[in-house]
Amino acid sequence: MAAVDEPAVPGPVELMCDALRHRGPDDSGLYVAPDHRCVLGNRRLAVLDLSPAGRMPMATEDGRFHLTYNGEVYNFPELRRELESRGHRFRSDTDTEVVLRSLVEWGPRAVTRFNGMFAFALWDAEHRALLLARDRMGIKPLYYALAGNTILFGSEIRAILASGLICRVADTTALSGYLTFGSVPDDRTAVRGVSSLPPAHYCEWRAGRLAFHRYWDHAEELRSAPPLPAEEMVESVRNGLKAAVGRHMFSDAPLGLFLSGGLDSTTIAALMRASGGEDLRAVSIVFDEAGYDESSSARSAAQRFGLQHVETRVGAIDVAAGLDSIIMAMDQPSADAVNSYFVSKAAREAGLTVALSGLGADELFGGYPSFRLVPRVQSVQRTLSRLPGHGRLLPLLARRSRLPYRARKLMSWSAGAATSERAYAAVRGVISPGQQQRVAPRYTSFDFANYVASFGVDGLDSAERTSMWESRLYMHNQLLRDTDAMSMAHSLEVRVPFLDNDVVTLAARARRLLSDGRKSVILGAREIYFPIGTQHHPKRGFSFPFAEWLRGPLSEWTRIALDEFALTAGGDAASIRRDFDAGRIHWSALWTPAVLGRWLSAHGVSLP
Repeated sequence: MAAVDEPAVPGPVELMCDALRHRGPDDSGLYVAPDHRCVLGNRRLAVLDLSPAGRMPMATEDGRFHLTYNGEVYNFPELRRELESRGHRFRSDTDTEVVLRSLVEWGPRAVTRFNGMFAFALWDAEHRALLLARDRMGIKPLYYALAGNTILFGSEIRAILASGLICRVADTTALSGYLTFGSVPDDRTAVRGVSSLPPAHYCEWRAGRLAFHRYWDHAEELRSAPPLPAEEMVESVRNGLKAAVGRHMFSDAPLGLFLSGGLDSTTIAALMRASGGEDLRAVSIVFDEAGYDESSSARSAAQRFGLQHVETRVGAIDVAAGLDSIIMAMDQPSADAVNSYFVSKAAREAGLTVALSGLGADELFGGYPSFRLVPRVQSVQRTLSRLPGHGRLLPLLARRSRLPYRARKLMSWSAGAATSERAYAAVRGVISPGQQQRVAPRYTSFDFANYVASFGVDGLDSAERTSMWESRLYMHNQLLRDTDAMSMAHSLEVRVPFLDNDVVTLAARARRLLSDGRKSVILGAREIYFPIGTQHHPKRGFSFPFAEWLRGPLSEWTRIALDEFALTAGGDAASIRRDFDAGRIHWSALWTPAVLGRWLSAHGVSLP
């Protein structure tokens, strides 16, 4: 998708659309404004109203407004009825037309009425104005760049680069942020000059100027949502989740779900069946490594709910063979995209166009160990901060190989003030700033404290802050970005009911249970659909056995990729491999820079 100021020519936009063919294999469209001030393009994955009536860009009858849109607005039936009562007449059964007419009726603030995942652009030909908007939680991506008097935008950075109007030069601060957490922080992108519209924002482009507006605030939701009474909590969450899943099941294309066997996906399975879903296909990944395989739990859940269960076995050989394709599918480098790639591939091969996922439950309802660990780590950091000269002493201790790995990691992240942000970084961080000075001196240091200050967490307690860190730093910057890129690489739409507007509000109202780290309210909400005595297995997460594979079939690929990283970083990258082989670092500290080295090379992105 793209819009340009004068002179507007379709050539760059056609190239951009070609770069996004995988996101929309079913149809394409192009709009060129009569005054040549705007060009819009779209690639469509048909999910609602598969007929040509859903083609985009979509225009109003008078030709004033043109919309190009990506996503789903799940409350579109209610909005449509309200719009019809106001005199609007519809030509299709799509949510796209509901979005278009909502914007005509209520203007930019219509976004506050949308419950769904979306990124869109609306061109107002009368005022020569462009509106860009993105959903509350940032489920759907929207990138933009300025090239002279031209604004380019698209669902992937690769589309903007395909225009030929933006140079493929890396943002080294963004690369430092990537090494810090395994994903690029969303106040930047890996490519200099390309920006990401923040979640819960819309912006207006008029006369060459951008004006940004925030229409919702997650931290404020946590601060102000009235707490649920204890006796109502489980029932309220269960009813809210069931309603959300029902909304997410609207589809004219084949629909199913990702099933890992864990609490979140089995809850989605239970609610899909309780919402009347029939002939549902569930897709699972199977491993030979017993410590990572949850296939028995997934099979039990599939049998319990009468699902058509499709299992796909993935081993190190499959990953090695697919790594080049996976790296090309990454719109930005990511240390955590391989699992999303393979489960999306399996879902598409199983005949699905839409799949529901349990993503978001851990972040909103307290399912990660970080909810318990962050306050403990912060307490230890307060003690360490009292040591004389701790700012110099701790980095030295972090390099002592005889200390246990966790102790050395804690030392490497504890040289500054004992804040909740720094404690979270010590739990979730991959390569600390001190370590980056050794392995990547060419990169400009990422200012983590300044970045997270924009999240506005003042007034939140430790568990609520951790929910914000997990939601923004991990879920938004990594899981949602990976899920979108890897699913759309296979022309698959993934929906996330736990991020439904109403469920996010319920999670905020149930926030007093965050600190237990067990998602107890979700467990209680699910139990009604399971026979008494159903065992709830401890959380393992949907991860691949990389620690074993990096010492075996993926070793040579990683060595070459790490050499590519060394050429850009200018530091002692070989030490990363030595530390990993000696068992001194976590596998992610090797994998993260290796992926970056290969990503820069594969996408032709150079350093300034």
